[in-house]
Amino acid sequence: MTIKTISWFVGGYIQATPHEGADRFGAGRTFIADGDYFPRAMRIYLDSAPYDRPVVVDVQDDGVSIFTAKPQVDKGTVFKEHDSFRDTGESKIEELSVLTLDIPHSGQDARNLTVELDLEEI
Repeated sequence: MTIKTISWFVGGYIQATPHEGADRFGAGRTFIADGDYFPRAMRIYLDSAPYDRPVVVDVQDDGVSIFTAKPQVDKGTVFKEHDSFRDTGESKIEELSVLTLDIPHSGQDARNLTVELDLEEI
């Protein structure tokens, strides 16, 4: 079993933004899958916790979320591990798929976001 980890980093205060507007915040980087994979785990880290509402993140495969429920770091916390992906069978990421990070919601004072996605090669 071969595991590959891809990561996104967004420095500074986190602002809710779709991928299309994320380049200026550092999250707009895309990854092109170099093979077929199943997502296995995702970790979300913050240097500073949101105090009013959670930070919600979404990884999209060619514009479609790989999650049944989008993972979030709850207010007052700085870490979340997520391992539940689409409930419509295994969420296969196919070669040449474009993976992007969206931030649908962000809590106040959340800073320095790191998202790591573990992919198992098929």
